[in-house]
Parts: sequence; C-alpha cells; structure tokens
Amino acid sequence: MSKQKDSIANFRTEAKYEAVLEEISNLLVRDPMNEAEREFLALLSALVQSYEEEHYPVDEFGLRGVALIKGLMELHGLSLDDLLPVFGTMETATAVLQQTSPLTARQINQLATFFNLSRDVFFEPLEM
Repeated sequence: MSKQKDSIANFRTEAKYEAVLEEISNLLVRDPMNEAEREFLALLSALVQSYEEEHYPVDEFGLRGVALIKGLMELHGLSLDDLLPVFGTMETATAVLQQTSPLTARQINQLATFFNLSRDVFFEPLEM
C-alpha cells in the first residue's frame, strides 16, 4: 500500500484530519482539475465528512451562516487568507464575514466543498 493510501486508510487522528484538509485546499485551487483529481477530492471529502460528523457535529454548535463560518475558522485555525479560494479577494471575504455583503450561491457551494458540509448550513437563519 502506498504511503498516501496508507495515510488515508488510517484517517483517525486530528493530525491526519488536518493533513487531509490541507490536501483538499490544494486541490480546490487547481483550475481545472482533471478527472483523477476530482475523484480524489470526492474521496477526501467523504472521509472528512465522516470524521467531522463523528468529532464535530454541526448541530451541536447550533451555528448557521456567517456565525458557522467564523466558528469553523476558529475550530480549524484558519485565517481569511485560507478562505481566499472561496471568496476570491480579501475585500469580499471581509465584507461577507462582517455581514455587509451576503453570501452568494457560488460562495455557499464552495464553502460546502471546502468544509465538506451540507450547503444548507451556510444559509443564514430566517428571522420570524
């Protein structure tokens, strides 16, 4: 078994989780991705989703939208620079996180892929 496959097969620790998140980030900035890279991204995303469901259940936090993004950034030790593949520019990232600009459908899709979560958790809750 190759070193990379062995690492993925033994994906049970926080360190391996962080390494897989870094690999996902590296894949997300490739434009365009080839078929093998897309398939590898799908595999890594499924592994991260499984790990996060077990270790970081989203419903436990009760966060949605921008509050969830901020919580995930803190949880994973991310900065705005880490989210540039999602937002494109620092100005856009700042505007979204300061809630002076709403999330777009494209950004929500990219956040869902980046964090390997359902898109619906990035929609702001409706106030009744």
